[in-house]
Amino acid sequence: MKKNKKFYIICSLAIGDGCLIKKRNVKKAVLDIAHHIKHQDYIKYKANILESIGIKTKATIKNRKGNTQFRVYTNRNYLCYCVWRRLYQNKCKIFTRKMIRNLDEWSLAILWMDDGCLYYAKRKTKQGKNYLYKMGDIATQSFDDISLQNILNWLKKFGIDAYVTKTRSIHLNRNNVNKLIEIVSPFVKKINSMKYKIGL
Repeated sequence: MKKNKKFYIICSLAIGDGCLIKKRNVKKAVLDIAHHIKHQDYIKYKANILESIGIKTKATIKNRKGNTQFRVYTNRNYLCYCVWRRLYQNKCKIFTRKMIRNLDEWSLAILWMDDGCLYYAKRKTKQGKNYLYKMGDIATQSFDDISLQNILNWLKKFGIDAYVTKTRSIHLNRNNVNKLIEIVSPFVKKINSMKYKIGL
């Protein structure tokens, strides 16, 4: 596998719930990923992806009151450092133009499973009957304005039109959340604990 491909796999795993950690004056970094224990299959899926590109991982369970986490972290390595150097600016994550060109449908599925929220809005027909339809948000509050615009442009690459809300999340109306679900479903369906993210 090309080094560039490995770079963007790690990038995809880090832009959402993943965290890259680097010690001062060391050109190596660790990718730390944590989810609730009920999403253990999702963590194992990510660990398998990392192992497939030659990055060793370790798993641990962290007990917190009311929130038991399953955590996977990598060995300290140079490739994670390279991603850290591009992904962080002033200790905050950024989303660059290069990501628009290089992150694919799988990357979008990872972001949706990490930070996407599918919910249902209630409306009435002209006949007075209630019906529900899907809508979606992506939690992007930690990104700066340039990064948010880049994420919107990335979504447009897949034919998805979205906008940034007052709370700095990205909102998808029913037509566009359905487009997103169609794109990410082949990946999400592989992970039982994440199927609810596509309405299953």
